[in-house]
Amino acid sequence: MKIQKLKMIFGSPGTGKTKKCYDEIVREAKQQNLQPNEILYVSFNRELKIKAEQRLCGMATVKTLHSLAFSSLNHVHDLPEGLTSDPDNFLPTTEVKQALKSLIPQATKMQNSDLSSALGTFKLIVIDEFNDFNSEFISFIRKVVEACADTTTKVIIAGDPNQRINSYLESKQNRHKNYFDEAEVMFEGVLPIETEYLQQNYRTANPALIGALNSYMNRALQADSKLQYDNEIRDIVNNRKPVLRFFTDKNKEADYVFQQIQRLGLSQRVLILARYKRDLKIYEDRIRQVMHGNASLHTAHAQKGLEADYVFYVGFQAEIKNDADLANTNFVGMSRARKKLYITTSYPKFEPSEFFDTEYLNVIDSQTVVEPERKVPAIKSNKILTTTKASKSCIDSISFTIDQSDVPFFRYVKQNAPMKKRFHNIEKLEMENGMEYSVEFNHKHKRYTFNFWNLCSMKKNGFGDEQILHSLRNECRKFFDCRVDTSKFRCTRIDLCRFEKFSDAFEYNSYCHRLKNKLKELGEYDIRDGRAEYKEINYGNQCNKVNMPNPAETTVYVNHHKSKYDKITFKAYSPKNKVNHNRIDDDTTVKLEFSIVGRTVRRYDLFRDNTDFESLISLIQHDQIKKKFR
Repeated sequence: MKIQKLKMIFGSPGTGKTKKCYDEIVREAKQQNLQPNEILYVSFNRELKIKAEQRLCGMATVKTLHSLAFSSLNHVHDLPEGLTSDPDNFLPTTEVKQALKSLIPQATKMQNSDLSSALGTFKLIVIDEFNDFNSEFISFIRKVVEACADTTTKVIIAGDPNQRINSYLESKQNRHKNYFDEAEVMFEGVLPIETEYLQQNYRTANPALIGALNSYMNRALQADSKLQYDNEIRDIVNNRKPVLRFFTDKNKEADYVFQQIQRLGLSQRVLILARYKRDLKIYEDRIRQVMHGNASLHTAHAQKGLEADYVFYVGFQAEIKNDADLANTNFVGMSRARKKLYITTSYPKFEPSEFFDTEYLNVIDSQTVVEPERKVPAIKSNKILTTTKASKSCIDSISFTIDQSDVPFFRYVKQNAPMKKRFHNIEKLEMENGMEYSVEFNHKHKRYTFNFWNLCSMKKNGFGDEQILHSLRNECRKFFDCRVDTSKFRCTRIDLCRFEKFSDAFEYNSYCHRLKNKLKELGEYDIRDGRAEYKEINYGNQCNKVNMPNPAETTVYVNHHKSKYDKITFKAYSPKNKVNHNRIDDDTTVKLEFSIVGRTVRRYDLFRDNTDFESLISLIQHDQIKKKFR
């Protein structure tokens, strides 16, 4: 009589799935008097294989799936070119790695009779960590199960669908599939299936931690209730609740972690986890000085099977709605703790109640989430540049600076290699209307600078000054993904422009002189010309030169800081493509720039009022700047 059975073991982290597999091996070996060469234990990788060999003590044959595919193909003398020995026994070279890529697909194409013959000695096959295998491996596993259908071999598969963290190894079309969810359907009709759910957590006895993990499974992972932990009647002690703490700076986050580690004592086993290696760099040197080997650093992907009394999950991210891999990685990392879990983050803000039941969580320094700002609709009708003379002034480019300490959460700025600045990282971004701007982070002074340019094109597309500034504020807030006090944004540069239409070069040159004379009337400032004199415009062959001088350029140096001078530059020029021989075409549009550069615009007496981010709207609406230079 054939004993045809496929047993599937489901369980969350810490419920003893691997131990259950070992117990099944011991029980079957005793009941059926099986020898080690009749029991096959398949592990996900070489590290887990070594651990299994140590714990099974020779009771079973332990292989990786690559090794099983190799032995099966070797049985029928059909090995891929370049493979001559079991891949578990050596570190593969580049050539061997290429051969290994074809090993699993080639083994999957084997006839059932050939594969059954290769597996003939095994009476029990146990496959652990099924959730980590990709589609190619799972196709081969299904082939193995089919080959066992006409034998007395029993197959056991164990895993957890919520621990699938290797989807990045999949092709794009299969990246969001969770094969464990479809496993019962996949093997239906091949062998009779028995399903077992493990719910008792043996790793931790902390009810608050179990409650937090259950709530995360329920809210973030939307996991099957059968996979959640059994968590009844036990009291929750407040000082054993998992801690979720928010920081504005990665250095402050690291300081907090090491303060807590020192409070725990050097004898405690501590595990520091992060999703990315970059989040662990700040801990590497300090951990050697503080813990002397009692703490270990791992990424969440590399810590499979590890556990510790105290776990610090640093750099926690919650942007998981469209990233199941990230949600599962968070869950796997948090489930490594036996006694207490610390979750820290300096990433943009998220609301803890979206992912946890706050009854089981001690949340520190949390802040309110802000709904995204409404989009400012563009004005369809536009009369800019339709008048014959001066049109309304508008913002051409603008820069805002905000200190890192004024931002609720630190935000990474990508490195721009061509810039090669010692203290600056620059990231170029795109606005909704297709325009670009840059965000610069100064590591020395710990501040962000937002540079928006060519804003006059927004004006041409129908945006008013108020709409432009609202759009800029939206972009700044969107970059940090959290509430930022707009009064903290210091305007450090404004380029205002006005478009004039001149019929000839004489009118254009006269305007430049009037601009200079109006500026001199202010009198209270130290005025220095950018040029010695304003010469008549010469459009000869100079128009083809790259460094063509501007016909009008005046600079005002404003002494606010004793030895340090800020400056205001005024320019009037005609674009080169508008130049035609020795004259300006009729109704040529000329751009006039007023560039204010300094630490903050609000310090300039020139404007007679505070010109922060919010008051710029009223400033331009009342046309105060234009009145100064008419």
